[in-house]
Amino acid sequence: MFSIIIPVYKSYTLLKRCLNSLVQQNPRLFEVIIVDDTPPKYRQIIDLKEYRFSHKVVANYKNRGVTFSRNRGYFLARNKYCVFLDSDDTLTPNSLSYLLEMIDLHKPQIILSRCSDIYGNIVGSRMDSTISNSVSVLVDTYGKGERLVVVKKCSYKPFISSLRGHEFAGLLRYIDRNSASNVISVDLNKVTRCYHDDNINSISAGKYLHSRFKLIMKGHLVSVIYLCKFGRYFNSLKFFLRYLIYFFRIRS
Repeated sequence: MFSIIIPVYKSYTLLKRCLNSLVQQNPRLFEVIIVDDTPPKYRQIIDLKEYRFSHKVVANYKNRGVTFSRNRGYFLARNKYCVFLDSDDTLTPNSLSYLLEMIDLHKPQIILSRCSDIYGNIVGSRMDSTISNSVSVLVDTYGKGERLVVVKKCSYKPFISSLRGHEFAGLLRYIDRNSASNVISVDLNKVTRCYHDDNINSISAGKYLHSRFKLIMKGHLVSVIYLCKFGRYFNSLKFFLRYLIYFFRIRS
């Protein structure tokens, strides 16, 4: 049912913790696809012999970024739904069984499920548990905190590879190109992902953030275009203002 896609950039020790969390899932429900985005100079062998779930490891010929790696894993996936998990995070016990219940109940094309920190607290503000047509759930949950993204596999990729992490813009395009009509937000008592926030090589780490400003700007402009297409003009204006903020930060 699920293909769990895990991009890796140097974070091999943290990947071990991530994989150990998958042992607590039903192995019949998923396969694991690890996309190693580490430059060849620093690459290590990823040994998965101890794990009894289905798995494969592929390596990019050079560092291509998290969105490229997620898309690559997506197109290699054999199962109907793709779960995008970071190498420094973990799945909570039996979370895949919980997601399967949501799929059986709602037949969604995208699931946005909340995350907790290592102490069990919701990361960000609480979202409503909602099922909606088209883009409204995605827009309304933007900026509310970390989440687990689950996408139904189709012929179009869910992310824009060149943006290196601007997840929102890619999902807007995915919804548009697939005429997606079933997007749900799940924020009940059950969280599915534990957000550890201890990966020093993460693109959201402070030392990498400034170098991403132009990519963030580009992602905001893509979001402006699609939000206008969906008739979300107020949201489109907000993203255009975010674009201007980054523009002046780069100029200053």
